[in-house]
This record gives sequence, C-alpha cells and structure tokens, in this order.
Amino acid sequence: ARVWALDVDVENGARRERVEASFVIACTGYYEYERAGVEELARFPGREDFEAAGGRILHPQFWQAGDLRDKTVVVVGSGATAISIVPSLAKQCRKLVMVQRSPTFIWCWPRSFSLALTLLFAPLHLLLGLAAMQTIHRQSEIWFEIFLHTLCLKLPRMARAIFALAQWAHLGASFAALRPHLTPKYDPWTQRVCLDADGDFLATLRTGGASIVTCALERFTARGVQLADGSEIECDVVVTATGLKLVQSPGNIEISVDGTPMKLREHVTYRGAMLNDVPNLVHTLGYLNIAWTLRAELMYKWTCRLLNHMRAKGATVAVPRLRPEEVSAPRRRLVEGFTPTYFLRALDGFARQLPSRSAADPWQIHIQDHFKDKVQLAAPLDDGVLHYH
Repeated sequence: ARVWALDVDVENGARRERVEASFVIACTGYYEYERAGVEELARFPGREDFEAAGGRILHPQFWQAGDLRDKTVVVVGSGATAISIVPSLAKQCRKLVMVQRSPTFIWCWPRSFSLALTLLFAPLHLLLGLAAMQTIHRQSEIWFEIFLHTLCLKLPRMARAIFALAQWAHLGASFAALRPHLTPKYDPWTQRVCLDADGDFLATLRTGGASIVTCALERFTARGVQLADGSEIECDVVVTATGLKLVQSPGNIEISVDGTPMKLREHVTYRGAMLNDVPNLVHTLGYLNIAWTLRAELMYKWTCRLLNHMRAKGATVAVPRLRPEEVSAPRRRLVEGFTPTYFLRALDGFARQLPSRSAADPWQIHIQDHFKDKVQLAAPLDDGVLHYH
C-alpha cells in the first residue's frame, strides 16, 4: 500500500485510532516527558519518609506547586531548568536553596534590546526597513552563538575568563563568595552552557533571594534532604529540576517497515534527516550547541523541497540506500564529544540505540556546524543515494 499506518492513543489513552499517511515527519525531540525524573528520584532513598512527614516532591514536567508563601523550597539541579525557575520560585516562597552536584557555566543575555541599543539602531531601522533589520538581528544571533561555541572549544582558558568577568559584572561584591558555585571543573561547552535571561538568576543570588550549595544529594529524610557530606537541609518542598530521560527512538514509537520492527542502531543517518532503507520518514534532529529549532528549520525546508521534488517526478516513495562501497564503511556514533550527566547516564541504553553515521556526506550529520549543514541540506536531491518510486 506504500503508506504508514499509525496507531495513535487519543484522550490520554482512552482509545486508539489508526491514521494512514504517505509521509511521516517525527517532531518528537529527544526527551521523554511522560516519566521525566521518575528514574532519577528512585536513586535516592527516604522519599517515603519525607512525604509521610508532609513534604512534597515536585517535578517541573508535572507542575502543581500550590501556595509556597510559607515554605522552604530546595531546588535540585544546575541545568537550564533550575536556572530558569529559581528566580520565579524565590519570589513565591519563604526560603529557597539550590542544591547542585557540580556547577554549570552560565551566560547572561538580555530578553530584548536595551534602550541604548534601540536608539543606536533606530536610524538603520528606518533606512533599511523591518524585514532587513530582522534578518540582520537573526544572523547576528546565529554568528554570536557559533563564535562563543568555537571560542569555548578552541580557547577554553580564555572562555573561562570571559565567563568569570561576565558573572562578576552581574554579581559585584558577591562574586568572590559565589564563584566556587559557578565554576565547573570541565571546560566550557563540553557540556551545555545555561542561558540566564536578563541575569535574573545571578541577581537572585546577589540579593539573597536564594542560596546555593554545591554537594551531591544523598537521600531524603523526614525533615528534608541529606547531602553527601552529611549535612541536612530542612525543607517543605523539593523541586527535582534534573533527571531528564532520553527517548530510545522517535518519541519512543515502535516502528515497523513491511512488518519488520525497525532497530535504529542498524541504520545510518542520511543527511541527519532520514535513515537508510526507511522510506518516507523524516526524523527531526536539532543542534546541541545552539538553538535546536535552527536546524529543525533547515530540515523542514529540506523536507518541503523533497516533497515538491517527489511531486514533480510523480514519485510516491523516497528512500535512501547505501551504495555497495558504503555498506562496509566505518561507522561512528551519531553524537560525540557531548558529556552532560543526563546524557552519560543514558549512554549505554540511549546511544547504542541511535543510528550511526559515516565520515562522508550524505551519511554524515553536521549536528554542531550550522553552515556545513546549510550546504549539505542544499545539495541536489538526485544524488544517486535517494531512490524514488
């Protein structure tokens, strides 16, 4: 029939419906949201004691905070989620402590242009028009993110100094006391850098709205949480801003081709968009070092170009196939040089399930290089690898 048959759970699994489609685009990301944090919580004993004494454990994915005005809150984690929610929670609760196993590099960035920059660019805006200024702004953001990432990888000591200087500018006299909690042991961008919008997180630390403790969580107790150094933090609420779980396949969907279950690890990525021998299926993969959606946009433009090309050829199926000389070519992991804890924790189960890549196009994925990606995804669609029927 040359169609995909999708069994879809609707109304929270109340019933299942079947949908048929000639082409499928998986836009599911790489996080599992249904059980986010569940496995992470199970690693720490004493949860029952904490909850029996009236304590509450919240996870940002399933947020039901209620009234926190008279509560002491502990936020566990140091990633983007923790950095984002601490400023808001600090305004709602009596006391807030952020507990992190290790620090994270934090970069402050404004949500919008300052008044000075707005006035500076106003004449150029009037001269060039809105569309041109939007393009200039977009390109400047892309180039800055790529520049910062490249600087961190090529000159890590200089990058460390720049991060420290930027934090000092936001923290002032508080910088010396807080610096040990803001200086990771790893080099910048070997793990993700967290964005602090308008410097709200650092401002919350500077003004005493929240405090920060660097030590691994050991267990829950009836009064709060106990850390690896033996100290205990008494609290009413624990927010687990950690424990991301990665999906094993696009959206944890079980995929079969002609009745045979598909195993991702047996396939090779085609331009980071499709898989060899899997027809009419595009799997969205974004960037790890800059905005995920930046690559997603390139992929969707490529997909639209592919669909239009298929229509022009009168084809209903497009499938990448390895050429004879490529079947035995060396394979590499899809993602390399990326070491966040949540990724390493899932490495054995997750990375071994991922498709592989080759060293050369079109079986390569430039998941860290936007400009190489633009060239790769602009290549001719009649490349001798993508077959049409």
